[in-house]
Amino acid sequence: MYPDVSYLLQDIIGITPDNLTAIFKTYGIFLFLGIYIASKIFEKETKRKLGFLFEEGPRKALPPNFRNNILFIVAVAGIVGSKIIVLIEEYEVFYNNDIIDAIFRKIGISFYGGLIGAAIALIFYIKKAKMNILPALDATAPAILIGYSLGRLGCHFSGDGDWGIASGVQPNWWLLPDWMWSYNYPHNVANRGSWIENCDFNYCKVLDIAVFPTSAYESIICLFIFIFFISKIWIALPGTVFSIYLILSSIERFFNEFIRINKKHDFFGVVLSQAQFISIILVLLAFGLLLILYRHKIMKGLWFLFNK
Repeated sequence: MYPDVSYLLQDIIGITPDNLTAIFKTYGIFLFLGIYIASKIFEKETKRKLGFLFEEGPRKALPPNFRNNILFIVAVAGIVGSKIIVLIEEYEVFYNNDIIDAIFRKIGISFYGGLIGAAIALIFYIKKAKMNILPALDATAPAILIGYSLGRLGCHFSGDGDWGIASGVQPNWWLLPDWMWSYNYPHNVANRGSWIENCDFNYCKVLDIAVFPTSAYESIICLFIFIFFISKIWIALPGTVFSIYLILSSIERFFNEFIRINKKHDFFGVVLSQAQFISIILVLLAFGLLLILYRHKIMKGLWFLFNK
């Protein structure tokens, strides 16, 4: 694993880790790349939709500082939302620690919390900018996917603790590389596991039992969904792309949760993780939106058919 760039350079050119390059953290690099590339994809998608993106009609260009405004709003609202969701689930940490310490050191972040917070803020901004909500949300889907995919790679390559449960014995039918079935995350940034023999670096721990590399799974699946969305081999009614994104990403997360380390909740006898409950809600909302969109389209078509 590569907690920071110095550990990567050790593998490439053999220098001792924990040098000046250690200030460049692996997760931070992937997070920056994810945000930057996602913003470029979002800008490209919104430009492609200029003909029907704004309520007033077609435009030749986006408003000044549009991408920067979106980046700032989504980043701030996403971080706030991601912390709120975790605080709800890890409320005992909030009560047992200073509030600032709990928010910035004791708890992590939640993707779904960030998604919900960013979506709410984005909708408010879209309405203020007098943009059509559905085409604007469609433009965000590929951007979210590539940003999330790169972020998950950061989790995997740094070994931040966002891994799965013990993987057990690799089955005979497994055709992919061995590390994709199980991995023990040596030199993980979370510093979990047993000490690596003859290691005197800052990160010298390796997991005692190999686990499923769930972050890598999510990254690969989201990358394939992203490629599907940008292929442009299909034309969709506004709102369809975002709805399909919610369905596919929620299904991916729902099943991935079964092999991740997470906290379970009992809701009227149904025991699932918080992310799984949210996944179910998002799938239902997405199918509901698709039903409304296409029912409206069919009814509109029938009206034109019988009123020629």
